Amino acid sequence: MNQKFMYMTAMNVKRSSYTLHRIKASHLFYPKGALDSAAAVVEDRSVPPPTMAFRPGAPTHHWSTAVHQAHYTARNKIVCTDERGRAVLYDDGLQAVRMLLSLKKAKWQSVPLAVGDNLLVMEAIPKNDQEKEHQSFEALMYGERPKMFKGVDFLWHSIPPPPYVYAPGYGDDRSVVITACTVVNSSSILISTESLGTYCLDTVSGKWSKTGAWPLPFKGLAEYVPEYDLWFGVSAKGGGVLCASDLGAASAKQTPPPVFQEWEGFAAPEGTELGSHLLHLGAGRFCVAKSIMTTRPQETCCQM
Repeated sequence: MNQKFMYMTAMNVKRSSYTLHRIKASHLFYPKGALDSAAAVVEDRSVPPPTMAFRPGAPTHHWSTAVHQAHYTARNKIVCTDERGRAVLYDDGLQAVRMLLSLKKAKWQSVPLAVGDNLLVMEAIPKNDQEKEHQSFEALMYGERPKMFKGVDFLWHSIPPPPYVYAPGYGDDRSVVITACTVVNSSSILISTESLGTYCLDTVSGKWSKTGAWPLPFKGLAEYVPEYDLWFGVSAKGGGVLCASDLGAASAKQTPPPVFQEWEGFAAPEGTELGSHLLHLGAGRFCVAKSIMTTRPQETCCQM
C-alpha cells in the first residue's frame, strides 16, 4: 500500500513543544520518465507549515511521539505521551484531538512500534515489573471496554517484559538497551540488545522466546517490505549505512540473519550527523531522514 503522507515532529527548545509537519510523499520523487541526470540535482526546500503542535503542561515535561499507522481508518493517527503517562490521540484525517486513558506506568525512554492495528510502547531498558512496580511494555488496542462500561474504545493493555529481566545480575547498563526492533509474521515482534541477543514476542499469546544470542543487524526500527520479502533499515554498523536482511528465515532457523546488501547513506550537510531513519513508502520507495546538529558561529548553544 502506497503511503500518501509522512509525518515529522520538530522540537522547539525555547517553547518546550513539538510541531507536527505533514509531507506529501509524491513531492520527494521525480516523475516517471525524468532524466537520470536530474537525480544529481540537490534541492533545498523548507518543511511544510505545521498542522499541529503538542505542548506539555509545564516546561520541564518531555513528550515522546509515535506515528501509528491504523488500518481501521484511511488516515494516520498520532499518539503522544508525556512523562506522567498522559496520552492524547490526534486524527489527522478529522483534524481532531481526543484524550486517551493514561499509560499504566509512565515511560521515560520509550520505543514505539506499530503492530497491525495496535501500538506497542516499550521501555528502552525493560525493568523487572514484579519487583519495581513498573510496567515496561504496554499496547494500545481498540476493543471492548470493561464490563462496567459499554461500547469500544482505545485501551492500554499490560504486556509482560522479556524474560531476561528476571535473570540474576540483570542491571541498567547500556548493553541491555533495546537497540533494534521490528515486526515479523504480522503479529510477532523482535527486539535486540547488544549483550543479551534477540528475543521474540507473540503479541497474541503474550509469550516470549529467545531467537538467538546474536543482535539484529539493524539500529532502531526495521521495516518489512513485501515487494522484496526482506527487512530494510539502518545498519548497526553506524555511519548511516542502509541494509536489507531476511529476518523471517533467521527467526525460523534461529541463526544470525544474513545481510544481503548495503548502501552508503547520502552525503549529509555540514555538521554532526546524530542519526538516520528509513521509512518505507510503498511501491519500492523509501525515504531516508537524517538528524544533523550544526553550531552557529556567534551563538553559544547548538541548533538542531
